[in-house]
Amino acid sequence: MTSDFKDIDAYVDIAVKGKAPVLKIPSQACLTQGPVDPFSIVIFGATGDLTARKLFPALYNLYLHGAFPESFAIIGAARAESTDDRFRERMNKALEGMDISKLAEFQKHLHYRQIAFDSNEAF
Repeated sequence: MTSDFKDIDAYVDIAVKGKAPVLKIPSQACLTQGPVDPFSIVIFGATGDLTARKLFPALYNLYLHGAFPESFAIIGAARAESTDDRFRERMNKALEGMDISKLAEFQKHLHYRQIAFDSNEAF
């Protein structure tokens, strides 16, 4: 079996540890050109560390740069009991040091639902 990776350490870092290389692509290059359709994003395990450290700041940054349409929803789903307001407060902490000038309007699009992942009815 062959691999495109030059060494096994690079493969382990990317595939196992989740450490992707820094691509140094400017944020402006990642935005869409023109309006996008309304959408919903569901984040499963939304009360976890990955959401707070990586996903939420990235989504808010896209919003700041105009990459989202007027109509969108970001729905956090997890096992933990919570409310929309508590979920929003938790995500606020993830944005420390960022421009929060549009945070209030962004928060209107954030929602939280407690879910039992082993229940078909929950989905």
